[in-house]
Amino acid sequence: MKMNLAARHHRARKANRLICVIATTGRCLLRYRDRVARLEVSPRGRVFLVDYYTGRRIDTHRSGAWRGWTGGGTMKELMEAFRVFICTGKGLHPEAFGPHTADMWAYGLAMRTVRDTAKELGIT
Repeated sequence: MKMNLAARHHRARKANRLICVIATTGRCLLRYRDRVARLEVSPRGRVFLVDYYTGRRIDTHRSGAWRGWTGGGTMKELMEAFRVFICTGKGLHPEAFGPHTADMWAYGLAMRTVRDTAKELGIT
């Protein structure tokens, strides 16, 4: 199967738009001062994450702990799900942002904005 690099870049832009929503609503996860986490696609099609705190570029294809990642495990799992979305086009499960009956990110009503944006962008 041939890799479509343009499609990966397009999906990365969608994921980054959602990351911006996450970073500007609720508790503003994935943001430190004026820096927001972002995903990049290399010329070879690998997905890298630029950490919002350290500014380090992290290879999301590596298993185990990510050197330079300052977020927690839940956000790491979300970044891994974004990687799968970028590489394959497979959407995230709607509960990737937690069950609708729970508020595991402590985002309150802002979680609806995150979920709605994910749906609008075709990520879920």
